[in-house]
Amino acid sequence: MGAGMSEAKRLGHFHPDRGLSYNKVDFGQWVTTDGTVLKAPSDHSPDEDESHRTDDASGLHSKGGGTARGSKFVLIETISEEYRGRFILAAAHVTPKTGKQQGDEAAPTVAALLNLKTSATGMWGNICDTVLRGSHIKTLAAPESQL
Repeated sequence: MGAGMSEAKRLGHFHPDRGLSYNKVDFGQWVTTDGTVLKAPSDHSPDEDESHRTDDASGLHSKGGGTARGSKFVLIETISEEYRGRFILAAAHVTPKTGKQQGDEAAPTVAALLNLKTSATGMWGNICDTVLRGSHIKTLAAPESQL
C-alpha cells in the first residue's frame, strides 16, 4: 500500500463498513481514473524525421481529442474535502500496441483497479471517461472467485 492509499485511509476513505451513498457520490467510496501523456522532450519520431532529436521511448497517444507524443500513464486517484485532498493511489503505464503507436488505455486501467480491490475493500466504484467498455466492466464487477 502506497503513501496515497495510506493517507486516504487515514482520512476514512474505503472503509468496508461504510454503506453505499445512493443520492450523492461520496468520494470516500469511489476512485477516478484518467490517462495522461507526459510530453516527450522531442515531438519527432525516429521514422518521421532524422534531422531532429527524437525519443524512441515515446509513442503517439490520444489526448483531449488530438494526439501527443510521450509516455502515457493511467492515474487512479481519490479526492477528499481536505485541503489539497487528491491522492494518487496507482499509476499504470500504457504500452503502445504492436504495430501501432497508440496504446490500449483500458487494459492497464482494469489491471490497476483489480489490484486496488484488495487494498480498498470499501471502494464502491470508478468514475472514468469512455475508456472502459462492456467486457472491462464485466471483469471489474466479477466476484474475486471468478477472476
